Amino acid sequence: MRKNFEKIIMGILLLSCICILGQPVQAATQKSKALKAYKTFLSKNTVTWHSYSPKKINLKKCKFALAYIDKDSIPELILYSAGNANSHADGYYELYTFKNGKVKFVTNLMDGFSCYKKKGIFCAVHEGTGGYARYYYKLSQGKAVYKFLSVSEKKANMDLNGDGRIGVYYDKVTKARTPLYESATVRVSKTAFNRDLKKIVGNAKNKTVKYYSNTRANRAKRLK
Repeated sequence: MRKNFEKIIMGILLLSCICILGQPVQAATQKSKALKAYKTFLSKNTVTWHSYSPKKINLKKCKFALAYIDKDSIPELILYSAGNANSHADGYYELYTFKNGKVKFVTNLMDGFSCYKKKGIFCAVHEGTGGYARYYYKLSQGKAVYKFLSVSEKKANMDLNGDGRIGVYYDKVTKARTPLYESATVRVSKTAFNRDLKKIVGNAKNKTVKYYSNTRANRAKRLK
């Protein structure tokens, strides 16, 4: 009876160890698969740039960076078009993720990228005559889900929202539509905006990433 009891206990302990050890191993495997896929992707000569008029650009002239946006151990890939003759309308940055064993395009980031590491939230920057806008998205199931928008009118020196002052205003999504439509957002105060943002990012800081030239040496060093 005692021997049977000891066998049961040992079996439970062994199973627990397998479960505990199996998760990091599986995560490490997925990460290595993602990095290998990114390396293969970056080794191509050209890539389709998802601008208003999609076009092929020279991938060798691009720069790349990795960012851990959501809570898993698999990084996302950011492309910076760098040496390509992209226009502002084309956008200079794009975000990719690794999903179902493939490198998947997420969204065009236009003028810049930053994120709240491991919080699932990233920002796409739009800088032009309409002021400095920062679009906040949640990375969910390989897709960009729009959450908030902040716009600084100071850089454009224009009262864009007609409130009689040149400052910063904030919007948040109310419908499942693109943030470019005013009817899809509602104006909120800075306090309300910061409160809602803190609910999903906590005390995490908005961070930028470091980009590397798309060379064989950098791919070998950075994607391992």
